[in-house]
Amino acid sequence: MSDSGHAASHGGAHGTHYFVPEPSHWMIFGSLALLCMATGAASWFNGWHSGQFVVYAGLAILVFMMWHWFGDVIRESEGSRYGPGKMSPSVGA
Repeated sequence: MSDSGHAASHGGAHGTHYFVPEPSHWMIFGSLALLCMATGAASWFNGWHSGQFVVYAGLAILVFMMWHWFGDVIRESEGSRYGPGKMSPSVGA
């Protein structure tokens, strides 16, 4: 099927809307958590016994990040922020 046929099947080229989420700061926390876990594990494996605490701190940061990030997603969803007509037809809205 040509591109024009694809656009016509989804309401025309000008009627198609795509969902683009807002930027999130939680990826920085995830990166910090992974850095802590990797650095702590490498240190721990090489004989620095305090490295295990750095690994555990990284895990705690990761759990904190996931809890708050998913909380943000749930609040956005329950707040009808991305309700019907605000998402792409390919998503199923």
